[in-house]
Amino acid sequence: MRPILIIPVPKIREEDLAEARRLNHLDAQRGAVELDAKGAVIEDIEDRRDRWRRWCGLSKTICMRSVDQCVPGERKVGAPPASLDTCENLIEMLLRRRRLSLPDRARNYGKRLLELGHPATLPAAKAYPQVVSWLLWEACWRGMSTARQVASPPLHTQTLTVKWWTSTPEWLRFGPSEYLLRALGECARNLDQFWQSVVGRMKPYGSYFLDPRLVSIEFRAGDQRLRRNLPTSDNFALRKHQQSMSYARTKAQTAFVSGQSDRIASQK
Repeated sequence: MRPILIIPVPKIREEDLAEARRLNHLDAQRGAVELDAKGAVIEDIEDRRDRWRRWCGLSKTICMRSVDQCVPGERKVGAPPASLDTCENLIEMLLRRRRLSLPDRARNYGKRLLELGHPATLPAAKAYPQVVSWLLWEACWRGMSTARQVASPPLHTQTLTVKWWTSTPEWLRFGPSEYLLRALGECARNLDQFWQSVVGRMKPYGSYFLDPRLVSIEFRAGDQRLRRNLPTSDNFALRKHQQSMSYARTKAQTAFVSGQSDRIASQK
């Protein structure tokens, strides 16, 4: 179940579509700083974000489950504990793998986008949607505001990794890293698919809006009932105790029935 991918599809009217394309054509010609007739800086980025969220059917904050599922398995003896560092390393690997999966032409186009130091409107006819979705995914996960920051070495811990880490239940956060990393990888892939879906919704308007701050991503803990499926030392010991008690009761009942049969036979 991936609730983040189930977002309502807004209906597009032809007159609204024509107006949206006109506005996007003007925005695509804008630079990093625009001045009005009086020489003052035009600060309309929030208006542009609201417009794109309305067109794409998005809310300002998107809430994801921090844990969708945990696949049970045998607990390994001496399994390493989970840590924030291992989570960061996994995300870095997924981001790097995503970059390397881009075709050569798309990668060259992405290098030009990495020079942008401001939210930009990109004409869809000349853009590569897979590059736009990749940049939005990576910048969003790392807590960057612009594409240019993605090309710079990270100065802080990945923002969404910290958010996800603090939202996970303690039984998963401080348990074996196998289950924690599996849940984190699933969450990262969900967010990647979310941005691909958003970019797909931008295409009918003739442009893509490259702004990692378009929405804010939050996490909430998953169903606590999943804990029962995880073979921790506590529930493993409880299960063994229950099995031993059941065996003891069965053995006592068998001995009692056997004793009763012997007494009846002796009386005869």
